[in-house]
Amino acid sequence: MGNNSSAIRIAAPVFFASCACIFLFFWLGSVFVSNPHAESIALRLPTWDEAKWWMGRPDTGYYIDIAEHGYKAAPYSSTEVANWAFFPAYPLLLRLVAHGRSPEFYLAAGFCLSLAFYGLGVWYLCRLLLADYDGETVTRSIVLFCFYPFAYSLAVFGPDSLLLLTVCAAFYYARRHSWALAGVAAAIASITRVQGVIAVPCLMYLYLKERNFEWRKIDRWFAALLLAPGGLVAFGWHLGLITGNPLAFIGIQRAWNNLPSYPFDFLIRYLREPVLIGNIGWDPELLSVIVTCAMAGLLVWSWMKRRMPAEYCLFFALQLVVLVSRTSTMGNLRYVTGCFPFALALGILTKRPMTFALLLGIFAGFFGLFAALFAAGQQHNPGYHFVAF
Repeated sequence: MGNNSSAIRIAAPVFFASCACIFLFFWLGSVFVSNPHAESIALRLPTWDEAKWWMGRPDTGYYIDIAEHGYKAAPYSSTEVANWAFFPAYPLLLRLVAHGRSPEFYLAAGFCLSLAFYGLGVWYLCRLLLADYDGETVTRSIVLFCFYPFAYSLAVFGPDSLLLLTVCAAFYYARRHSWALAGVAAAIASITRVQGVIAVPCLMYLYLKERNFEWRKIDRWFAALLLAPGGLVAFGWHLGLITGNPLAFIGIQRAWNNLPSYPFDFLIRYLREPVLIGNIGWDPELLSVIVTCAMAGLLVWSWMKRRMPAEYCLFFALQLVVLVSRTSTMGNLRYVTGCFPFALALGILTKRPMTFALLLGIFAGFFGLFAALFAAGQQHNPGYHFVAF
């Protein structure tokens, strides 16, 4: 597998540079964007009361509420929002490290966890890619991933970086034939977010491919992969007990305006009513549509050119199916951070220095813009972090 020292040498400086830029733009956004009419602004470091709002996001309160009080026990209904939509892995970890403490302690603890998961996720991704690609290709992929326009979501409170870590670890250990560890990582991914479940059939495909799809060669380690969705089954069982509907985590998506549709229905809707910014002024809908469609093109190219392992293409395809089978692209830019083959495909395509520099410039520009706007939005709406209380 990829050399650990090479992985650290590539991943560490890119990760730290990404984090430094994220917090620099958070600071600039909260200062300049939040004070557009100020005649002068003092040069100073942010106070805790200012900086703490950069660490969370609009659904922070729901995760803290789950960690502290569990899921809402009430008859199932999709007419109003409920915390059943949020998967349990991240709030369980929060409960483990911060149970009984103040909401601000939960916020700080969750932020530290997410930052650690981000760093470990990038390291595992680097080790995984070094198994098949040269250092230059891996470096390009890691740089484009860490400066992707919504990469800042990996460094704040929330399950995004945990999903990255568990998915990359699952594939890494599967490639090393450590099926028990791969199964554990996939199990955690399955209860981190619905996209994590997609890793399980991909790992099963890899397992069978290594045995030339001969059923007689299947051994006891296949059970580790079969048991990986067990956490999701347990989550559904728990929701069934308290709501009467074991699939409440799916049905409640209607209340969050996250409805399923046939593939690319969102594109037809968008072409009928194109907008630049949607969803109450915070979702760059045009960019979401562009990136989602670009993912489809990259997937077709990767498959036809055989530029990445088949299990990565399968993971890419299943991730894309989830993203395009919704009535909107709301959240897609953030969900892309859980699809590492997207960054790998870009790293392979940008072999020419000019192409890489151009794409990195575009990514970095949006990266700084969205990080600054995110911090400004948090500063203006501090109360919604703890809406669930």
